Amino acid sequence: MSTTSITPGRVRFRSSLLRGQKGRCHWLEKSLSSMEGVFHAKANFRTGGILIIFDDKRIASETLANSVRYLLKNIDETSVPVITDDSESCILWQAAMGFAARALLPRPLNVLASTAMKLLRSPRFEASNTTVTAEFRAV
Repeated sequence: MSTTSITPGRVRFRSSLLRGQKGRCHWLEKSLSSMEGVFHAKANFRTGGILIIFDDKRIASETLANSVRYLLKNIDETSVPVITDDSESCILWQAAMGFAARALLPRPLNVLASTAMKLLRSPRFEASNTTVTAEFRAV
């Protein structure tokens, strides 16, 4: 694991142990977010990047670095959720939704729609067991 950026209240790390591991990223986010003084933790399974927003008066960046190292070394694979994409149809649906949003919506709404799509694909949203159905009709 390496530290890529440190500013007051914000630190970034990178770890090859997270690349391609959605479940590990989700588990790490939950573990870090439960720490006192941590406001937000985000792990990116594509890059292996970890972003932590924290209260620098309550917790030091060195403490966070040690915590991340400890968590990565001691991952309990039995508690890591298995997160997979359903199928190719899911990918095709996402591509079609992105294309429709870019083609049909004005620019500000286009940005809003892509943000909404990212939210719908997030593990936290999927974990809430909410079913979302979208219908599109040709105008």
